[in-house]
Amino acid sequence: MDAHPANIELELVRLSAQAEPLVAKLARQSREAAEAEAEYRIAYATAFLKADGTVAMREQIATLAAGDHLLRRKIAEAQADATKEAGRMLRAQLDALRSINANARQAAGLS
Repeated sequence: MDAHPANIELELVRLSAQAEPLVAKLARQSREAAEAEAEYRIAYATAFLKADGTVAMREQIATLAAGDHLLRRKIAEAQADATKEAGRMLRAQLDALRSINANARQAAGLS
């Protein structure tokens, strides 16, 4: 990338435009993760209450019965975490470009 302030500002605009869809994506994924958590807890509790045996045995039966829900919950959480990381990376890129832009503007005598 050319370090001319105009080019840097175009890149800042391009990256900034990615923030809103990323936030919307994170909101959707966070809701999906919350729903998956609720479904897992309900499935686990239902299986636990229906199971016979010691508490330890009932816990294992419930874990096996709710395994698909647990997997969906873990996947939903991982997707939301990955989107959060993408947001942090986007923020870091924007911060770096702002610094580069300030330096380039100063060097060009524009500040």
